[in-house]
Amino acid sequence: MQAYLFLWNPSVDPDSFIDYEVLTQEINTISPYETNWICPSTRPRPGDRVYMKRTGVKNNGLFARGWVVSMPFESDGIRSVQLRIESILPLGNEINKSVLDEPVLNATHWTPQASGTTIKPESAELLERIWPSQESNELKNGMSSENIINEVGAGFGNTETNQIVEKTAIVFVTNYYKNKKYDVKSVESEKIGYDLLCKSEYDELHLEVKGVSGTKEEFIITANEINSSINDTRFLLVLVTNVLNQPQIHLYDRIQFESEFDIVALSYRAKKNHV
Repeated sequence: MQAYLFLWNPSVDPDSFIDYEVLTQEINTISPYETNWICPSTRPRPGDRVYMKRTGVKNNGLFARGWVVSMPFESDGIRSVQLRIESILPLGNEINKSVLDEPVLNATHWTPQASGTTIKPESAELLERIWPSQESNELKNGMSSENIINEVGAGFGNTETNQIVEKTAIVFVTNYYKNKKYDVKSVESEKIGYDLLCKSEYDELHLEVKGVSGTKEEFIITANEINSSINDTRFLLVLVTNVLNQPQIHLYDRIQFESEFDIVALSYRAKKNHV
């Protein structure tokens, strides 16, 4: 799903979203709000996700979510698209700059000069996950940096952040087992379904290491790693949460992993049949 950022400055355009509280109630409980919005970009297409950001000095941040419902069109020399706004956050509960500067979300440029800027896929994915809490006002004082960090699991950030988290987790786990008198060897490059081979005088462990920047126990796992968890009796999942602050180790053997985690497919490979 492609997502785009649209801008609204109440000082320049006071007529849009007029009577904000009433409109918020109507959109969130009765019916979506459709409007034409100036958009210099020609890229948005019907079905693309829209997030709207209030600009200016007061209540700055993401405040509305919806969809593109028309192709870009021109009227009187001005290019626009039609939007359907399906959700507006309560005033003061916007996703603000301090949150948008957090890892994953900061992959997107949130201060463009015009509407129609592309929102990075990893940022859009996280917004989809945190929006319901904002929408229902479960977070009474708005989304905080800590809330964002806690939502970010392994593999859901940008490439640079993921690499730092992964490498830090590997180093932390390596030292942890060395302190327990294991010989630790990295087998990451061999792609055999786990990361570290650990041997002691009496034991051998095959450790699959997952690092998470927050506290949420959620991560990407490959088909090869899943196969190891099923077939390898020495398999042990080592999950390190809060990697970049105060790392915490969580251990799951193959039975615990199977029973305590839900595996959700994020993508598939399509291969043409040859008859």
